[in-house]
Amino acid sequence: MFGNSRIVKFTNGINYTIPISLHSLFVNLLQIERYSQIFDLKDSKIEVSFDTQNKFYLSLKLDEEDKRLLALLAYGIVDGAVFLDMEHNTKIINDKVIKIIQGNRSTIETSEGIKFFLDSIGPDSIVETYVRRIHDNYSYDLQNKIVIDAGASIGDTPLYFASKGATVYAFELTKRNYDQMLDNLQLNSSLSKQIIPVNAGVGKDGIIEYNENISKENYDGAASFVVNKYGQNSVKRKVKGMTVKTIIETYSISDVYLLKLDCKGCEYYLKKEELHNIHRLKIEYYSYLKNHKLSDLVKLLKESNFDILIFKHNPNDMGQLGNRGNIVAEKII
Repeated sequence: MFGNSRIVKFTNGINYTIPISLHSLFVNLLQIERYSQIFDLKDSKIEVSFDTQNKFYLSLKLDEEDKRLLALLAYGIVDGAVFLDMEHNTKIINDKVIKIIQGNRSTIETSEGIKFFLDSIGPDSIVETYVRRIHDNYSYDLQNKIVIDAGASIGDTPLYFASKGATVYAFELTKRNYDQMLDNLQLNSSLSKQIIPVNAGVGKDGIIEYNENISKENYDGAASFVVNKYGQNSVKRKVKGMTVKTIIETYSISDVYLLKLDCKGCEYYLKKEELHNIHRLKIEYYSYLKNHKLSDLVKLLKESNFDILIFKHNPNDMGQLGNRGNIVAEKII
């Protein structure tokens, strides 16, 4: 360790100088080297291959695309992802295939044919939805159904739900994620016709404030109006806020088949009267505040006649289920 940097020496002799502040990149590089069959320096780029056929390249500058490619490869490979480069395809049916097309602005393509700009994807979002498949067990019957997606991020879940036949009202709090969602919707012109993107927060009405991450070294785009997750590495922004009740009234939605909440605390603003015409919920809950208790969410859902399951979706998350986890709830008929 020298000053604010650490020199990493890989088994093949490559030396990489990484700022200590970029610890996650260091971990991802080590993860990739561990599982790769090829990890070599060629023409000022690191060549990576897990099967000696499909090859991917990382710039030594570690720009925005490199950071996101690193995370995608590192998270994906341990969850069984199959990565293809632009030169290769497969006829073998596998729902964990991710194709990476590197170029002036690189893109990726899932096994469903859904495309994303590489520089837009979050550290774990694509892996959660399209490799770990955390939404499969409650999204199997969405044909011609209405989905409200609160926490639509860069469009990963709205496009997933649309691919299942749903009409999706996609709410995203942060302008940065919202703009990236619009970019990704343009890549998927057919599915985008089923998606109504809205730059707004869900949970309460009126103008709400949230803290947006502005760190150049940490590209986590998740934000919350409930709590400041980023401390000094953030700036206050304002955006329109809407309750679930207001959303249903504004868009004249008579029947919500699925309400998906991944909005970092907004789930604790749900009201019993908002759940009457909702058949199914998926909540990724976070108990940031002392008065935000999982037991209160469970009570609300039980009193609203829902059957529920509570579970973890990330094998690397060591936190207690009382503080964060997932709920799938189904209305009892």
